[in-house]
Amino acid sequence: PRPPSKPEYPDMIRVCVPCREGTAMINGKCEPCDAGTVAVRTLGLDHFVVGDQLMGSTGCEGDCSTEGWQIRNGELESGLEHGANVGLFLQLEVNMSMAGSISFEYSVHTPQNDKSRSFEFYVDDTIRLGKLTDSDDILRGNITRMRSESFELAEGARTLKWVFSKSRAFLLSGQEGIEDQATLHSLHIEASESGGAATCTPVPPGHYAAMGSATWSLCTAGTYSGGNLTECSKCPENSFNPNKGAETIGQCERCLPGTTSLEGSAECFIGDAHRQADTFCTFTLPDSKIYDLRPLEMRHPSKMFGPVFHLDHSSLSNSSMGQDELEAHGNRYWMNMCTQQHTNSSCVDDTGAILDTFICEELPTISSRTNMRIGRSLGNTLQLVSLKNVPSGGGFELLYTGEECTPDVNMT
Repeated sequence: PRPPSKPEYPDMIRVCVPCREGTAMINGKCEPCDAGTVAVRTLGLDHFVVGDQLMGSTGCEGDCSTEGWQIRNGELESGLEHGANVGLFLQLEVNMSMAGSISFEYSVHTPQNDKSRSFEFYVDDTIRLGKLTDSDDILRGNITRMRSESFELAEGARTLKWVFSKSRAFLLSGQEGIEDQATLHSLHIEASESGGAATCTPVPPGHYAAMGSATWSLCTAGTYSGGNLTECSKCPENSFNPNKGAETIGQCERCLPGTTSLEGSAECFIGDAHRQADTFCTFTLPDSKIYDLRPLEMRHPSKMFGPVFHLDHSSLSNSSMGQDELEAHGNRYWMNMCTQQHTNSSCVDDTGAILDTFICEELPTISSRTNMRIGRSLGNTLQLVSLKNVPSGGGFELLYTGEECTPDVNMT
């Protein structure tokens, strides 16, 4: 009978199948991870074969002997016997399920004392590794030294690129046909959407993960987690936490006088937390007088009062500009009466996202992304202070405070 044909690529004999999502290799089997742990996928390649889970491209410019990087003996190589001026790139596209990292082992083989070669690594067109390969760094006398590198990768689609190049006017005598190349020996991408999980990883503090998940998520504002949890704990009633990723209950701050909150709140507000619809934006002072700020809220459907202008009157008197012109160039402030929530597009960050805050300072700086003025939060805490000896028989002061306030910003 006719003998079986040899495979075109002998390395294709080995085929590995990753564990399915939410499972990891435990005692030689793909098993579900316990609660509070996650099967973080890792695209790990210690032996490259044709058909591996790599999506990308390669190419060569200049005096090329190959069309780009190629798999040879289980490794990725830039090729042999290139001319005096050449640049070879290897580009891979990866999708990160969450923030992770890439690590790889590489080596560069080049003649001793020849400093015309370089090896570079880019993430999204930003250079992360730039190394001139000389006899004191990578190798000594045609003896390759293996190096390891590791870099963080952000969540989402990432473009990874390796470039090996050399540039000389001519080849030295006796260097024609020399083994002149860069080699990737291994590649590991942690938290990629492809690949499998070798172990179950504990969920870190400030995060949570559902059972059978391959990723974890930040705790939302108003919650916290010490780690190893499938859900975050809520801040107690009459406390709040405005930040994501809180790790302890100590990061839940107590509501200040005159304000309340339900459990799991990102802010405290004026009113009775359990009767919010009836009492929102109303409060009672110790003298039993009830104050209702809802008419002010109704006058401003955006729930933000302003703008209020801060002017340097000495500058105003010494300037040829009128007050309207100075207001257009100065800082403007917007205030919420009872809650940080609002829809006023005058208070946005550099990306155009609305800032939830009690006090917003609208800077004169214009965002290059949105062509709008950039705002910043000045107050994330609200309290009520009674005023005594007021001729009308009583009064109050709303006091707003925040990390940016020095001293406290207040509105009476």
